[in-house]
Amino acid sequence: MTTLTQDQALTFQAKYVNNLGHDEKLVAVVRHDDRCGNGHNTFSVTATTYVGGRDIAGGCLHDEIRNRIPELAPFIKWHLTSTDGPLHYIPNTVYHAGEYQATLRVDGGKDRNLNRARRTSVWPDATDKELTEPGLEQRLTDRLPELLEDFQAAVESLGLTY
Repeated sequence: MTTLTQDQALTFQAKYVNNLGHDEKLVAVVRHDDRCGNGHNTFSVTATTYVGGRDIAGGCLHDEIRNRIPELAPFIKWHLTSTDGPLHYIPNTVYHAGEYQATLRVDGGKDRNLNRARRTSVWPDATDKELTEPGLEQRLTDRLPELLEDFQAAVESLGLTY
């Protein structure tokens, strides 16, 4: 059962000296709530970087979070996943896999972005075949219940209410 929450966040910090020798601080915020009021809790992992107390960067600083706060690395894959699944789960995956739409290469051929398809579907071990053969939508639908179970376990492992 999902409990809608309005403001549920955890904060993590890392202090270090950057390449220029300045003291720097990375403040990561992990949220799982319905702060925007759309009827379902959504998970996010974002951060802000400070140098000398001044905000110099912010948003989805996932590489920086992985490097400076490694205990959050396993949770980054859930960024923008809500209690009903990853953001635009099926359409985004299908788009990036190129089943319905592909980007044109310079030589006029079609190219698929399967790594993006893996990220948007939170399916890092999906094979090229699983992502490009007909029936992708059904495969995505079939794996969603187990994916949501894994997501719930990850959220609750942080001590957050699912």
